[in-house]
Amino acid sequence: MADHNPARVILWSTPRSVSTAFLKCITFVDRSIAWHEPFIFANRCAPDGTIRAIIEKTRRDEPSTELPLIAEYQTLKHKHFPSALCSSSDNIYEASNHSFSWIKQQLEAPQPGKDLIFVKDMVQGIDGHYYGIPDGFRHTFLMRHPLKVFDSFKRMYLRAGKQNELTQLPEMIIPSGKFFKELYDLLMYVKLHHDPEPVVIDADDLLEDPEGILSAYCTSTGISYSQNLLQWPAGTDEVLNRWIIQKEVLCVPRLLEVFRKCFDSTCFGPPMPLPDRNELPEDVLQLADSCMPYYEKLYEQRLRAK
Repeated sequence: MADHNPARVILWSTPRSVSTAFLKCITFVDRSIAWHEPFIFANRCAPDGTIRAIIEKTRRDEPSTELPLIAEYQTLKHKHFPSALCSSSDNIYEASNHSFSWIKQQLEAPQPGKDLIFVKDMVQGIDGHYYGIPDGFRHTFLMRHPLKVFDSFKRMYLRAGKQNELTQLPEMIIPSGKFFKELYDLLMYVKLHHDPEPVVIDADDLLEDPEGILSAYCTSTGISYSQNLLQWPAGTDEVLNRWIIQKEVLCVPRLLEVFRKCFDSTCFGPPMPLPDRNELPEDVLQLADSCMPYYEKLYEQRLRAK
């Protein structure tokens, strides 16, 4: 592939859908650049970010209210330095440099010597900010059955010591469309304005047949496929040194811990069975059921192994 014309691919995902493991896998494509969630952190940190605006309004209206983790960044980042990765590096950038226009400019820039520019992000990061979508990219979408998504989300939330019902969480944590409507809306938008043939992946298909889905994915997006994508080294630093990532993620241990299973992994494991509805809490069921119509529309368009 010519140096001046690398493949450019974005993976938009719902949470808890093995998207970070997918990014780790793609990170080991030769001569690649891998961006970790630039849009979700722009939405949280940039002056024009939706979540940033909500946080600032909360600070004004309810100064005693406990704010989400992202609002703690400016104080925490100077106190927590778990590794040398928090020091200055070409692949680490500060929140002060972060805006939707800056991301778009960076992603569209020439990349001599590179065969792939890959971006992994959460769909809520770009929702309401479609003007920040870069030109020249193939758009791909990763989702997982809503029962699995919200069951995993609930478990993660409980591990963080939170007891709130998921249905009562503010929009800055779970958006109004519960992730799946946002993913479907974005798919429809990019079909009209950016990429007429976006690729949709179901996480369980990927876990069930990594070789078949990955090879079909790479063929559809212009990524160079090899068997090396099916196995990768365990560990944190090697991966994070390859990612273009915001400094605050590295300097807040609680954020890095969310990715621990991915960092320790060496391949895609088999899919978990669908959880028993009788064993799930009501808030998980309510959110999952509300998302099923959008999940089913996405599922109909999913990529199949060749």
